[in-house]
Amino acid sequence: MFKKPKTDDETAFRNHPDPVEKDHSTNPTLDLIANLKTTNRRQFIGLCISGLIVTTMALALNGLTPLKTTELYVANVDSKKGTVSVSEVSAQKYVPGENEKIHLMNAWVTDAMTIDPVLSEAEYLPRAYKKVRGKAIDEFQDFLKKQKIAEILKTLPNLTREVEDVNVFFHKSEKIAFVRFVTRIRDSRNQPIVNHWLLTAHYEIEAPKTKKEIFDNAIGMFITHFEFVDDPET
Repeated sequence: MFKKPKTDDETAFRNHPDPVEKDHSTNPTLDLIANLKTTNRRQFIGLCISGLIVTTMALALNGLTPLKTTELYVANVDSKKGTVSVSEVSAQKYVPGENEKIHLMNAWVTDAMTIDPVLSEAEYLPRAYKKVRGKAIDEFQDFLKKQKIAEILKTLPNLTREVEDVNVFFHKSEKIAFVRFVTRIRDSRNQPIVNHWLLTAHYEIEAPKTKKEIFDNAIGMFITHFEFVDDPET
């Protein structure tokens, strides 16, 4: 039998070397990419863990705040046995009684209207100023200018003004106080000068939260708007 002669294509195919699979294990580019992916995964996991820790700490700190609070309590004294017992004040909205409000208004009028060469600037006026807020802050400054208290204290060191016969009334439904009182001006030379006054004061109540607020204003009563005028009924 005669053999079929080989074609040029078959000869070329047989003479072509077998394909060799490339070895990628030593490719530096692929190694770099793989390392970057691993690093990114680790960083992502680390960020997730850090975020979880920070969130847990924030919740824990939130549960601890405020770190220092003022707890109100009542001390009960047994008049017969002489023993003292302490009980916590129940958590409820504080509403001062009328007697407490009368006491504060009397104290505020006395502090604001008294003229004393030693105590007015040192105690009385600063104490009265602490009990005003809002619109009453500017009104208090205007009141001091109209009364010329600073000028009197400097130029008339022997002059004093005392507050007497204070009577306090409250509006039935609105937070408004009406205060009638008398002032008596004295100096070393003249007869006392008596004036009758009427104060109209709007106020608000905000229960004290800290020890300092309790000492400054135990019932949390603040004057927000006020006006002194001559009492029309005198």
